[in-house]
Amino acid sequence: MPDPYDLIEQLANAAHRIAVSTDTTAVLQATFDAITNYAPQIDCIVAAGAESAKSDTTDADHVIHWTVSAVWDRQTEPALASGSAFDLLQGSLLDSLARGEPLVITALAETTNDDPKIDEDTRRRLAEKGLVSLVVVALNVHDQWLGLLLIGCRQPHSFEASEIRLYQLLADQAALGLVRHRLAQNAAAVIKAAADMFHDVGDCMITTDLNRIITSFNAAAEIRYDVTATQMIGKPISVLIPPHCRAENELWSQLAVQQNRALRGETERIDKHRQIFPVYMVVWPLHNGTGRPVGVAEFTIDNSAHLHIQTVLQDERDLYEAILESSPEAIVMFNMTQQVTAANLQFESFFQLSRYKLVQHTLDELIQQIRQREDLPADLANILLTFVGDMYQSAAGDFEMLTNVRRVLVWYSTPVYANSGVQVGRLFAFRDATQERAVDHMKTDFVSLVSHELNTPLTSIRGFTDLILDGDAGGISGTVREYLKVIKFNTDRLIALINDVLDITRIEAGRLVLHRDLYEVQSLIDKALLSVLAVTSTHQQQLQVTVAPDLPLVWVDQHRMIQVIANLLGNASKYTNSGGSITVEARMVIDSPLPETSTVLLLPAILIGIHDTGIGIAPKDLSLLFTRFYRAEQVTLQQVAGTGLGLAIVKSFVELHGGQVWVQSELGLGSSFYFTIPLVGGGHDLHSGRGG
Repeated sequence: MPDPYDLIEQLANAAHRIAVSTDTTAVLQATFDAITNYAPQIDCIVAAGAESAKSDTTDADHVIHWTVSAVWDRQTEPALASGSAFDLLQGSLLDSLARGEPLVITALAETTNDDPKIDEDTRRRLAEKGLVSLVVVALNVHDQWLGLLLIGCRQPHSFEASEIRLYQLLADQAALGLVRHRLAQNAAAVIKAAADMFHDVGDCMITTDLNRIITSFNAAAEIRYDVTATQMIGKPISVLIPPHCRAENELWSQLAVQQNRALRGETERIDKHRQIFPVYMVVWPLHNGTGRPVGVAEFTIDNSAHLHIQTVLQDERDLYEAILESSPEAIVMFNMTQQVTAANLQFESFFQLSRYKLVQHTLDELIQQIRQREDLPADLANILLTFVGDMYQSAAGDFEMLTNVRRVLVWYSTPVYANSGVQVGRLFAFRDATQERAVDHMKTDFVSLVSHELNTPLTSIRGFTDLILDGDAGGISGTVREYLKVIKFNTDRLIALINDVLDITRIEAGRLVLHRDLYEVQSLIDKALLSVLAVTSTHQQQLQVTVAPDLPLVWVDQHRMIQVIANLLGNASKYTNSGGSITVEARMVIDSPLPETSTVLLLPAILIGIHDTGIGIAPKDLSLLFTRFYRAEQVTLQQVAGTGLGLAIVKSFVELHGGQVWVQSELGLGSSFYFTIPLVGGGHDLHSGRGG
């Protein structure tokens, strides 16, 4: 459908063309043109007139004989020819048309032969035209029956109320044109007919004579200006126009009459409360039967809400552009047809691509510019080509640019949706992470250096402490022995912390290498248990191990996998009170989803679970549990020692092996940690090989 303002102009132009038409053919041609311009889906239009202009000219069977005045058909256009007389529509249709009620048929095939609105001959004639849906409106002026207008489609079409109202309005204009010759030079009759036709239109319609005295004032104008038509008719229209707009409005009226055409534009009006408001106005001349101008019609729409929306939208756009331009990230956005809709200054700076040569251009043109530049990496073009057409997933990564200096760019991309939920395109953002990566490398190197340097003296302290405790340096008193045990305990804690930090830095730097081989699951669990037996025995905790028989071998780094199990066992013991229990289970999962998690897993796999009856974990802590240095609130309150690195290391080692780790817990009722070890070869050919 056209823009509302264009529609107003079309209606005004149609009214003007009809008003200046000198014969019936011109009237109908103007009407047909207005309909086809508004609704291009229309395939056929028929204008038919009654053999007599009186509505009571029916025979005994309540039948009016119609004469086809004009026909327009898309298959035979531009034909506009008269046809012979035939019975078009009969029965109760006449009553509904006489009451001003249009006939609407959305599916002609579904009407029955005994339908009182459509006789059999009419159905046959419409079917021959291939019409599927149609609307029929009356040509009627002051209760004077002239005929009807049939508008049809060869495809299913649901006629909206506004569309039907438009057709009726055009039919009224056509009817007015058909009887215009009867009005001759009676200017008052012309103006009255125009006023009657537009009285119920939803927007303001005012007519004046050539002296700009108001001659009609419709219901919508009464509401908007808060005055009655009786109060306004006979007054100059200038009382409704602000002083600074009067000269312009007078010129519009003069030009419309002199040039015999409709004019449109934005202006202002003033109501009785002296409130000025913006309007969109169409003005056109009114003519009598001889074509002499007798007045002017003005159609106005209150533009206040529209201008407010425009202002709000412009403010939002200015804010959006300000945010876009001030962003430190290089941003480019594509619409659903893969055209560049936005690119900020940082994008231009990063890649030395003029954004004004990119906006409204296609992805292919941007890719061509990138590939013509040797300093731009192929990764940039590949990222855009891969994800511009992806309407679902978000993505992220990084790549290097080798210009004068090496630069690292981190990027992410995501689909963009409007507030209504409709997808509008895809966004790409690029951030210069060169300095950030350099600092990360410096931090990693520093931590690794310090950790290695600390490990050497700590190893010596622990070694000599063990020698003294073993009596190799001579006898010691009980008090000294207790002191040495404290030294050894804290030395072991410090070494464990340093090793954890080293593992984290190696993982972050991508320097951790797995040394894999085939091992038995039972062997891995047994070796991990050795590291916690002393602690569980001290706390009188019950330890139970359940390993399913005939488990296949797993392809893992033995040292790292034992570290994973030992960390989880150590946590279970640490957060379980004396007398509690810890259970270790291992079983195979082949192809069924696990009830314990909704995480997507690589199957078949070995599932290992560590369950305890300890203090449990609060729901708010579960999602952050595997984050570095994070410690749950209840753990801190109970002053349980720890660094918050153990579970982060567990997660990294498990994921390096292709598995997943998760937890189920309830505060005060214990916790269950699970992780998987995916099997190679489907898990069915690994029963032989070297075990641990």
